[in-house]
Amino acid sequence: MPTLSNIIKSVGLVTIIAAIGKVLGFGRESIIAAYFGASSMADVFFVASLIPTILFTALGSGLQAGVIPIYLEKKADNPKKADEFISVLGSFFMLVAGVLTIACMIFIKPLVMLTAPGFSDSELALTESLTRIMLPSLLFFTLSYMATGVLNANKRFILPALTSTAQNTVIIAATVLFAAPFGIEGLAWGLCLVQQASSLSNTHH
Repeated sequence: MPTLSNIIKSVGLVTIIAAIGKVLGFGRESIIAAYFGASSMADVFFVASLIPTILFTALGSGLQAGVIPIYLEKKADNPKKADEFISVLGSFFMLVAGVLTIACMIFIKPLVMLTAPGFSDSELALTESLTRIMLPSLLFFTLSYMATGVLNANKRFILPALTSTAQNTVIIAATVLFAAPFGIEGLAWGLCLVQQASSLSNTHH
């Protein structure tokens, strides 16, 4: 059983990590604005990232509301069966995320036009390109979210808390390193790679 002192230390550490993540999040927005704020590129980037974010929110709500509570119930009765359950459900949600990704790739043009009706033709074309780059992040979002839920359910809070800090740090670095040579596409690839690294890190632990 963890002692009160250990619990206080863990809560304090998680709080500090979360606060650092918030500060870095503000820094991320400031850096992106500094590189792309004078043009429409920042708007194009945020709209392009909106489609996978909306899809993930829908999937994440199902994971949070149903899967993790059932996992905890099964874990209390039989930890081995609980692990099997989460493995099967994880595969199912990854399949759903994959199908949604492919469907969005096919219908990318109407989706972008629906999301950004006021964009010019050139802005719409760029939004489509960026959305294609970032859509696979839906798979990594889903995998990372499920792994984070399992880690939290097993009272391992520090690694999930570090995720936001690591993501914001890498996005800032990607903006600084890739914005000049590759433009906004470099930032999009950086975001996708961040999600991949985050999901692999969480599932590994």
